[in-house]
Amino acid sequence: MPFGGIIYTPGSAGTMHEIFRDAEQNHYLSYGFSSPMIFLGTKFWTEEIPAYPLLLKLSERGKYKNLSLTLTDDSEEIIGQLLSFQSLAQEHPEAFMLQ
Repeated sequence: MPFGGIIYTPGSAGTMHEIFRDAEQNHYLSYGFSSPMIFLGTKFWTEEIPAYPLLLKLSERGKYKNLSLTLTDDSEEIIGQLLSFQSLAQEHPEAFMLQ
């Protein structure tokens, strides 16, 4: 079964729409699991369009649940996050089955 996550690169209105749509799906576990949300570009996602700090704060306050958030400028960290999630899904497929 294929599992991944989404890597958000600097974008505009369409990217913002995708971010909050993914956050909603993860919050409600629409597909039975929550997948990683990875933001590439620390300065962009914290200063130019501060979506990452907003989601982090909402998650910490319990307004959004089930979010797996990463902010990085390092492609190796992105690969590690995606491989870790994929490995977890393969080792525990029951955790990712729709009820």
